[in-house]
Amino acid sequence: MTRQAFWNGLPTTARVGTAVVADDGSFPRYWARAEGILGERIAVVEVNLDGVNYGGGLIWLDDREGSASATVFDRERRQERYVTIEEGSFATSSDAAPGGVS
Repeated sequence: MTRQAFWNGLPTTARVGTAVVADDGSFPRYWARAEGILGERIAVVEVNLDGVNYGGGLIWLDDREGSASATVFDRERRQERYVTIEEGSFATSSDAAPGGVS
């Protein structure tokens, strides 16, 4: 479900879901590689950057501890972590496996 969200103080939309973490070779010290979670399905928030960030598009934020949701939906200033996901792996919460993250 798409929800009202905020990025850079501007209104946008975002969706809560899960996705499979992919490697990102452009970052030699990519946090997900260091944590050993490549290939795992984790909780994420997909944020639509069209109109709120140069270049627009979509980004995904690690939401395993709820910090991404707090940042984009509640406008609480939290540290967010960008995550690279496997193409086509994003699933909204309603599409996820029963019981949450699989």
